[in-house]
Amino acid sequence: MKSLLIKLQDGREILRYTSKPFSTHTYVFKSKMDNWFMIDPGVETDLILIDLADRGIKKINRIICTHGHFDHVFGCYSASNFFKITPEIHLMEKKNLSTINFQLLICGAKEKYVSTTFHFFELSDHLDIDGVLFIHVPGHTPGSCSLLIDNLLFTGDTLYIDNIPESNLPGSCGDLLEKSKSKLINFIDDSVIILPGHGKFGVKSELMFYD
Repeated sequence: MKSLLIKLQDGREILRYTSKPFSTHTYVFKSKMDNWFMIDPGVETDLILIDLADRGIKKINRIICTHGHFDHVFGCYSASNFFKITPEIHLMEKKNLSTINFQLLICGAKEKYVSTTFHFFELSDHLDIDGVLFIHVPGHTPGSCSLLIDNLLFTGDTLYIDNIPESNLPGSCGDLLEKSKSKLINFIDDSVIILPGHGKFGVKSELMFYD
């Protein structure tokens, strides 16, 4: 597990943790409304919890997952029990959540997923819940969502800054994914910081395929 402290121009800070096996990012930060968030707790969340304790971060208000692949939800059991809160995910990710251990098996991972209770939200386009704008971006998975919190856009595996190859997994749809990418790109400007599930962070003008 690797950690990076991202310092924003307005003085705010974001902790980015990168976990095996796919260098998946988990983000921890405090919003302008003074709520602490954890986005996409991954396979090495137990190490993340130790680091957060060392930093004196004892409370997380919300845990939100962008989609239901194992590298983005594996740590929900540990994190939800540690912070005594229920993680949130789109209702259409129930099927993915039911196949986590199969996902681990086909990827050759030795870890076993412990089933977690989720709060399922439902939306077809946009939904604002207590300072979080959920944007439904199907394609990578049916219930993939991007999360806009303040000027931070957490895009999961829908939109990358780098030119990362798309994974052709069961339930994915290339045509829908391209439409979702276009929706996000048209929705934001360079005042929004893009924080993907893999690779580097940046702004709209830094997207490798953006013209």
